[in-house]
Amino acid sequence: MKRIGVPQPEDVIRASSKDILKNLKNVNDEVLHLFKDTASILIEQYDGDAEKALMTALAYCSGHYKHKLLSKSLLNGQENHTTIIMKSIVVRGRIYEKNAFTILRKYWEPRLVEGIRNMKPLKDCSGVVFDIKSENFEKFIENFNHLKTTEAESKIDFSVQKCTELPDLDDEPVA
Repeated sequence: MKRIGVPQPEDVIRASSKDILKNLKNVNDEVLHLFKDTASILIEQYDGDAEKALMTALAYCSGHYKHKLLSKSLLNGQENHTTIIMKSIVVRGRIYEKNAFTILRKYWEPRLVEGIRNMKPLKDCSGVVFDIKSENFEKFIENFNHLKTTEAESKIDFSVQKCTELPDLDDEPVA
């Protein structure tokens, strides 16, 4: 069996929008004229941008329109957490949990590093995944982008990015 991460709010919305598409096929053509004026007003509200008007209407129909989407950990589903993947960019390079923390402590401020949770090694030992609070995600990535431009290329032998699907993890307990 393959382990999959917790569905993200975006995944749920995409799935519900496909359901809306199926249901729209059931709308009787004879009632459409009743919505013509409202459709025109809606398009006008978005300065003639019919695509944005339609997206807004679909968001409302799906019920996902009031709140900002909360990111969830791919590792355990905890809200307001974002899963990050750190990988070696060196051929056959290895990053284990211990040296991942060493890298993080060297290049990121202590407050960010102390907030890291649920670190897990990748099965091929090429990196790790871990969670950070979503409110810190942008700052975390900005710091990495700054590192790439200021540090010598040879020093930055790893990459970090938002993890969008759960990779194969090493589930073996560490001895």
